[in-house]
Formats: sequence, C-alpha cells, structure tokens
Amino acid sequence: MQSFIKVNSLLLLLGIFLFSCDTASTTFDEKRNAEIGDAKNSVFVVQNESTTIYDNEIKFINRIPDEEEGTTTFNYSVENISSSPNANSFTLEWEECVGNLIDYSPSDAELTENENEVVVKIKWPQAIPATPAASNPRFYSITFDGNIPLGTVTTSLTRQEAPASGLIAGPVCPVELSELTFSGSVYIDANEDNIKQPEEYGLDNIEVRIYSLDGEDETFIDSVFTEEDGDFSLTITSSGGDFRIKVPANKVDNIYYQAHPVTSLDFTNVTEDVEDIHFAYILDTAQIIEDLLSGAILKNTRSTQYWAFQLQHAAVNRAQVLRNPNVDFTRNEMNELLTLIENTLPNVQEPFQFGPNKIQDALRILRGQKYGNSEVSDLMKELLTAELNVMSDRGAFTIENDEIKLNDPFNRAILIFGEAIACNALGTCPTNTVGMSMVTVSGGITTGVLSNATISDGTRTLSAFNGTGGIGSR
Repeated sequence: MQSFIKVNSLLLLLGIFLFSCDTASTTFDEKRNAEIGDAKNSVFVVQNESTTIYDNEIKFINRIPDEEEGTTTFNYSVENISSSPNANSFTLEWEECVGNLIDYSPSDAELTENENEVVVKIKWPQAIPATPAASNPRFYSITFDGNIPLGTVTTSLTRQEAPASGLIAGPVCPVELSELTFSGSVYIDANEDNIKQPEEYGLDNIEVRIYSLDGEDETFIDSVFTEEDGDFSLTITSSGGDFRIKVPANKVDNIYYQAHPVTSLDFTNVTEDVEDIHFAYILDTAQIIEDLLSGAILKNTRSTQYWAFQLQHAAVNRAQVLRNPNVDFTRNEMNELLTLIENTLPNVQEPFQFGPNKIQDALRILRGQKYGNSEVSDLMKELLTAELNVMSDRGAFTIENDEIKLNDPFNRAILIFGEAIACNALGTCPTNTVGMSMVTVSGGITTGVLSNATISDGTRTLSAFNGTGGIGSR
C-alpha cells in the first residue's frame, strides 16, 4: 500500500545583484523577509529595502497581497535627504512576464513597454523637492492582477536630464513550481545489517517529516504516516533545493524499537524524485526480554505446550473436542488460524507454508520433529507459538478504561523480527535486496554496517513473549 500525500513547500531562491556607477551609489539591506503567496506556497528571496540615488533615498515600504480581490500592491517612497537639487522623475521597471498592471498612484505616470527587452517601465514626472518641503517624501504604488512574488527590480531617478539607476525590491515573475516525491520505508532491521531486505517488513503509523534546509536552519513543510507495510511517499510542490527527512527516535508505542543508525537524512540540490529512503529500527532485545519476564509488559500469550495440546486435540473429531474442557479450538478453527499465519507476511514463503495437513505439519514443528535437535528447531517452536498467539488475538496489551487493548504494533513487530531471523536461518529468504538504509556523513551518503542479530536472540525474545507452562497451561 502506498500513500500519496501532496503537500506544498517553502522554496529558497537567492538573487543578488550588484550595480554601481559614477553618478549613483546603491546600498543593500539584504534580508529574507519577502514571504509571498499563501502559507502553503511561500517563497523567500533576497530583497533590497532601499537604495540611494542623487541624495534621494528610495524605500520599498511593503508588498500587500489582497486575496479577496486577487491583486498584489507594491508601495514605495522617495525622499530627498539633502539640500541638493531636485530629482525630476522617479522610474520603476520590471519584466513583462510579471503580469497585468491594473492600477498605479499617483495616476499621472507614463507607462511604456520595450518589446525587444520585454521590460515594462513606469515613470512619475513629479520633482522630488529638497528637505523640508511638505511633499517630501513622495509616495508611490503599483498594483498587479494576481499573486505576484517579490524580488529585485531596477529603479532610477533623473536630475537635469541625467538618469542614474539602482536596485530595489519589486515585482518579479511568478516561479513555476514542480512536484518532487520522496519515498522509502521505515522497517525492522531484524538482522541489524542496515540493509532493507524483502523479509524485513515495515512499521505502520510512523510519522515521517520533511523540512526545507537553509544552511543549518530547517523549516517544517509537512509529514505523512507510513502505511501498513512501512512504506511512505511525500510529494511536495517545489522547484528544488535542500531537504531533510526525519523519523522518531523511538517507536512501536514504546522505547523497544529504536531508529538506528540515524533518525534523519539530508538531501542537497534536489531537482528530481528521491527513492529508496530507508530508516532502520532495531530491537532492544535485552530490555524487551527483561520487561516481558518481569511483567512490565503485560501479555496474555500461551506457551508452546499449550498450542501443541490444542493442535493435537483439534485433529480428532468434533464431538471429542467438545467433551474436553481444555480444548479451545475445533479442527476448522485451527486450520483457519494456520491459514492466517501463512498469509501474515506474504513476502516470506517460509518458514510457515504448511502442506495439505496443516495441523500435523504445525504439530511436528512444535514437537521439535521437523528440524531435529538444533537451535533452528528451538527458534521455530517459539516463532510458531508467537504466530498462533497473535493470530488468536493474544499478545502484549494495555489496560484502558478497565478493558484489555492489544498492542498491535508491538505484537506485529515481534512477528516481523522472528520471521526475518527464521528465514535467514533456513536459507529461504527472498534473494533480492530492496535497498540500503542511508547514513549521512560529511560530504555524502554511505552505508552503515551493524552487528547481526543471532538465532539465539530471536529464540530468547520469542520465548519471553510466549511465556512457559505445561501442556494445557493457560
């Protein structure tokens, strides 16, 4: 199952322009405070708040988007900050692709378009008086149809027929954004080799968060929760940039599964989809065993002996089953449980694909007859017992409002862990590798290598989950 969540993002654009000439000096107040669009489609650019030409300070006051009217207004002021001669006119220019200019103030301006350069100019012919004239400073505005971004444009003043130019914040062409998809999985790394194997199933309901990066600063964009198989897919609207993907450090509703070796991955200069982003979680088996045995983790599981007894007696006729108060399952009910086990993790054809006589095959495993006297046989006994427990709605649980609530994520994770170790021990795991989990290092991405979990680790963990007891024990 795949989840496709479309989200919008923050796009980082940097545009720095330097200009100088004999008759004008420009100062730049570079700042990333030009948020445009709505909250789901924001762009930050380097902008110039003011520039000084002929002792006149041209200030960008603000950008005002009007969502109801569907317009964007840019406001400016020009002030003569000395007793120098008046400037005769004020001009702004922008690219034609910015869009339709629908209003401007003062209204006695001259609007021209240069078809060859695809540039639009607006010129106000009023003189800018020297200080302290009442009309100093003068104020100007231009309004466009649509949601227009803020960037850097050219402005100029004319004095005694000599123009001088500088740079100022102003309207720029809307950026065409594309979609980027980040996809991968969050999975249980049963053998702790930091490689995503097909038999290592994912964890569901894990929040995967994506951030945009600007140096060391991160800005949250959105998140998505993993599907039942642990897969995730995050689609954002962006033209590219640097991004960070994060997962929680601890999961499965407790501290027993920890993301390792990393909880976040950085991706730089992204311009296309990124796939095979895998986050590995490993078990703290020592803590799980301790808490299962001490009762810190509540459970209502049954032992291997209990299930061997149930299998043995479910094989007889229904009348005998009904007469025995210790028998909880009929033949049909037990076959249904074993069928559920066969279909629990379909990627792993072994260890549990029973033959035509499911009950007898399962009983041979629990009695230690199928794999002989070996570590593998002990592992298979405990794993099948755990599968029977979980498929019959038993396992770790909590008490909520005086009612038992099974910890389904924890119980499923126990099975994922056990089956992955078992198929490796039997040599029956799928042969193709899905992909390696990635570890961010200085300058790039490499693979991590961890110590392998052993057959003994699996057996001891599953045994603690199942508990002990004699035949027919409850």
